[in-house]
Amino acid sequence: MKKISPAALNSLKDALSVVYWYKRELRSFLTNCLTDDAILARLDWQDYKRNIVDELVDHLAKRQSAYLRDLLRLMSEVARFDDFSHLEGLEDGEQKAARARTAVAALQKHVTGHLELAEEQRNINERRVKARQTRLRNQATQEQIEALRAAYVDLVSMPEQKRGYALESLMNSDP
Repeated sequence: MKKISPAALNSLKDALSVVYWYKRELRSFLTNCLTDDAILARLDWQDYKRNIVDELVDHLAKRQSAYLRDLLRLMSEVARFDDFSHLEGLEDGEQKAARARTAVAALQKHVTGHLELAEEQRNINERRVKARQTRLRNQATQEQIEALRAAYVDLVSMPEQKRGYALESLMNSDP
């Protein structure tokens, strides 16, 4: 399994730290992006925002096999950020908005390749599902063949007249 690069993870941390000035806005955004609420519950929301973001991204990154989809969604959503008006209304808002634009632009450079990774993961999962369905169909067919084989063995050991009736019954039955 391919992993998200450390540079992309650092860009995500940086962008998440500056796109939202208030923790409650950050928490709301993360709640809507992540699939597992327990991830947010484990974070210390009394800590500095940068530390919260570092802890979150590091936790997801260490468990990419389980959280790759969440990481990619976070990266994608933050990279699409284009309205910084909520920052511009704050004290030193123009500087905060400029910093956020820069951080989002840096993340955008990493997102394209990683979204291709997400597409590749989706394709892999689709192939797995199709292969499983094929295996199940093949298994059902094999079971039907075995049932027919067992019925044939039973037919061979029957007296002739019973064998004829049993064969007729077998041929008229649904597979």
